[in-house]
Amino acid sequence: MTTEMTASRVRALFAYDCASGLLRWNVRPASDFSSARVAKIWNARFAGRIAGSTDVHGYREISVDNRAFKAHRLAWLWVTGDWPCGDIDHLDGNRLNNQFSNLRDVARRVNCENRRSVRSDSGTGLLGAHFHKASQLFHACIKAQGTKHSLGYFKTAEAAHAAYVNAKRQLHEGCTI
Repeated sequence: MTTEMTASRVRALFAYDCASGLLRWNVRPASDFSSARVAKIWNARFAGRIAGSTDVHGYREISVDNRAFKAHRLAWLWVTGDWPCGDIDHLDGNRLNNQFSNLRDVARRVNCENRRSVRSDSGTGLLGAHFHKASQLFHACIKAQGTKHSLGYFKTAEAAHAAYVNAKRQLHEGCTI
């Protein structure tokens, strides 16, 4: 068995539904296994089932030939016939939504700029806003194309967040909010 995944191999292994974004295991021939008995057992257990499981980062991951592949990258390969050049960005921010219409091949910077949720250590719970102890105000700042921009200090976290979202829509090429 080869560990190189090609479009023809991914199409042989999986059925992909562009509308649901799900990859399901196809029936596999006995030649893929050490014996016809093993093939029969595998097909009875897996064929038609959704492939993979959710990894620790919230992405669906599928193991083939002892190698892990992200489902969104396999879906891209399945549809386009080519591996993505960059990152696969989920337009809606949902890492499990692998509908083809929700995926785009972008540079890492653009993918990072499409962040929609706050970090787990956020003190405000709002994107782009943090409390500045020295001024006792909320500071909004944004990083765009490697440069950090201060957007000002605000009385409320909501106002700082609003300033951030406005700047994000102007400065981030990949912004979908």
